[in-house]
Amino acid sequence: MRWLAVVWMVVKQVLNNWRLEASILAGLIIAVAVVSCVPIYTSGALQSVLVEQWMARTDPGRMPNTLMFYHDPLLESEVEDYHRVTEFLEQAVPARLGQPQLSSRLGEIRTSQFYSARDPRGQRIGYANIRFLTNLFDLIQVTDGRLPRSRRLPDGSIEAIVDETTLDSLGLLVGETYVFPIDKRGAYDTSPGQSLKVTVVGTFVGKVQPESAHAWLYLPPFDRSFFVTEQLFVEDLALIEDVGVGQYVWYMVLDHRPVRVDHLDRWIESFRYIESRVAQLMPGTRAWRSPQRLFQYFWDEASYLRLFMFALSVPILGMVLYFVVLAATLTVRRRRTEIAMLRSRGAGIFQIALAYVLEWGFLGVIALVLGPYLGLWMARAIGAASGFLQFVDRQSLPVILSSDAYLYGFVGLVIAIGACLIPVIQAARHSIVTHKQAEARAVHTPVWQRYLVDFLLLGISYWGYRMLSRQALSLRSGQFSATEAVMIIDPQLFLIPLVFVTALGLFVLRLFPLLMGLANRIIARGRGVCLPMTVLQMARNPGQHRPLLLLLIITVGSGIYGAATARTMDQNWMDQLRYKYGADVILQEQWQLPTAPGMGEDDDPEATLFVEPPFYIHEELPGVVAAARVFKGAGTVRVGGNYLSGGTIIGIDPVEYAGVGWLRSDLAPHHLYDYLNLLIQVPEGVLVSGSAAKAAGLRSGDWISVRIGNEDVDFMIVGTLEYWPTIVDAAMPFAVANLDYIQQSTTLQPYEVWLRVTPEFRLQTAVDLLREQGIWVINIKDLNRELVEGRREPQRMGLYGMLSLGFIVSVVITVMGYFLYTLLSLHSRMLQFGILRTIGLSLWQLIAMLSLEQLLSVGLGVLLGLGIGQLTSRLYLPFIQYGADVGADFIPFIVVTEGTDTWKIVGVLGLVLMAALIVLAVLLSRMRLHQAVKLGENI
Repeated sequence: MRWLAVVWMVVKQVLNNWRLEASILAGLIIAVAVVSCVPIYTSGALQSVLVEQWMARTDPGRMPNTLMFYHDPLLESEVEDYHRVTEFLEQAVPARLGQPQLSSRLGEIRTSQFYSARDPRGQRIGYANIRFLTNLFDLIQVTDGRLPRSRRLPDGSIEAIVDETTLDSLGLLVGETYVFPIDKRGAYDTSPGQSLKVTVVGTFVGKVQPESAHAWLYLPPFDRSFFVTEQLFVEDLALIEDVGVGQYVWYMVLDHRPVRVDHLDRWIESFRYIESRVAQLMPGTRAWRSPQRLFQYFWDEASYLRLFMFALSVPILGMVLYFVVLAATLTVRRRRTEIAMLRSRGAGIFQIALAYVLEWGFLGVIALVLGPYLGLWMARAIGAASGFLQFVDRQSLPVILSSDAYLYGFVGLVIAIGACLIPVIQAARHSIVTHKQAEARAVHTPVWQRYLVDFLLLGISYWGYRMLSRQALSLRSGQFSATEAVMIIDPQLFLIPLVFVTALGLFVLRLFPLLMGLANRIIARGRGVCLPMTVLQMARNPGQHRPLLLLLIITVGSGIYGAATARTMDQNWMDQLRYKYGADVILQEQWQLPTAPGMGEDDDPEATLFVEPPFYIHEELPGVVAAARVFKGAGTVRVGGNYLSGGTIIGIDPVEYAGVGWLRSDLAPHHLYDYLNLLIQVPEGVLVSGSAAKAAGLRSGDWISVRIGNEDVDFMIVGTLEYWPTIVDAAMPFAVANLDYIQQSTTLQPYEVWLRVTPEFRLQTAVDLLREQGIWVINIKDLNRELVEGRREPQRMGLYGMLSLGFIVSVVITVMGYFLYTLLSLHSRMLQFGILRTIGLSLWQLIAMLSLEQLLSVGLGVLLGLGIGQLTSRLYLPFIQYGADVGADFIPFIVVTEGTDTWKIVGVLGLVLMAALIVLAVLLSRMRLHQAVKLGENI
């Protein structure tokens, strides 16, 4: 009954303060959701990749989700060992790995020579082996004769069935008996001794279909194999003293559906145990195929991705915890007299804190129930992210609520409730006397301001900036490897900028009273009522607006930095791929047609002729905007009889290339079209790499000779530049010339076809249409497919999703804090509003004053957040090229900021806060301000 009374007391406290308690509950739910979505997303994102790679067919007919054990044929084994391993696997695999979808075993006697029993001279026919395969008879179709029996015939011979391929290649006959001399070495010996007689009783062909191909341990046709039953093999043949068993194989197809990334450690431990135990039961037996290595790789990837996602979630959690602590502080502030009374009547600090733990623990139970479901939705949203605040309709991640989600959610809940207890402990130190004395004193300076927290955080930000600078310098000089750099720098790229934003926000709040005081002196001299009184209110009570200002500064500042981070990484990654590929689609087609001269067996390969496919057809394909011919080959430059280093010669049609080519503006001093115009004006002109030209002392107007194939072609240098698409090796010289001039000067050489396409372009349709025209595509490079697959990469999705989610959560937290503080401000200022109404101010004037106050505070917070976010981006974004994976560094890294992102952030905040202003105006109009004058401060 005492516990029921305690529970009822907690429920009453929650109901009596339901607005503040609802705010705390909302903060706890968001905190649990953010923490729990990390393991949910990590497991779901890697799950699809794991299944895709695990189920990919790497060997013909054999699924990777197999477990195979192979006994080394060079080591002796006993049939008892085979039975022990078989029995162990039949028990351990279902118990630890689940029931296999298929299980099979194979045994084989060492290959030996044999002869026909009717041949008195024992003339050897060839080599063959005697095998068993447990599920063979279910997978074959008997074409002649019958299946073999599992016992010896009266004459001591055994029965076997052979593949038709074996029958034809060895010249066997159904019903014929063959003699295998028994010798462990497999030597051919026709001298009197022990031998094995095998009668062929039938032939078969394998039923191999795509859906059942994985059931075959070895795919038919079988060459030189006599198949007997497993019973006959292990109960008879393997017991013969001189028979040498060549190999044993155990084959199991595992069910991939129960495998989850978050439980891979259990699977890895099970595989290790089974493999170790099998090796002990039968020495020389090892796992031939096992997913253990793949599982270990994904388990390591999951650990790194989880760490990466938690690093990204720290700013979000910081915002949520800040809001929760603020709500808890307001709750404690309203009940400070009650706490002081309990303290004066003998209650200890621990008892008071325990009461609040019970109260907020009740809310925590609700948050722990609802939070993971919100985290599940967040994980799905992260999986749909393709950029900052950009989501696409892609296949949902296979996310589920796992035990890790609740575990991490519980840890986050404990941290949040522990943070909420800080104001409780501070309030519990006062008795009723010291509490009244504190209320009578002037307002104290905030703790962070007294202890110079803003300057401390600025110092940490400066230290972090210097450390990132040193690490970037070390990377440029090659002292750190790329892997070490990622592990060292990645978390700091998101934590240190947040610290910097928070530090500048606190520093501005330190100056906020001075700024409001100065504004009050200036505006007080003007006319009007609303604006001067609004500024006066903000100057007299600056502490009322500090929490909201800090929320806005952190939200906008971190949002600007997050948008710039996502935009910069995405743009550089796309630019690297565009530069690597050169065009949307690149087709390499067959020029050496089967009917073309030079394809005969007696022709000289070097005299082979190429047949050029018609080019105009590519421009008429549906979805193709432009097409260009591009020749790439090796060339050696000669100047004045001296051969320089080799390089790459590229032949283009400048007019065609202008429609498909791409060159970023910062990669060359002039526009791409300017260089193409030079080639148009000078047909024999060539563009060369600037570094190579400088090293050789060449300049525009000089003539060079380039050996293409077996011929020298003369060119005149018309321009130099350092970068050209597809030239990924910066040290490799290159030359770009007119394709028509190259074709006129040399024999016809195959070229690639580059296409610029629309989103409606379908690659398979284009290939089919080209095939109908007699053009056979032999190789394809699809940039758009690479971009789509790259955006589905778990870390990239996680980065974009978490940055977008962080901004959305920050906006939600800011709006909640805005409502919370404004509602409490309205309640505490009812007496002030009532007096203002009494002295003649209208309701619309009060609404105008409140709106001006909110617009000034919100506008100031947004402007400060924008400035701080831009400054943070300029300082810290350049380090991303050293601490984030944006692809190979073919071209220089650039920092990208878009004005649309800023307007997107301001627009979202503006719309939400404008709606909030309307709601507050409605609430103010419904307040009974006349009662405030009658009741005074006790209302």
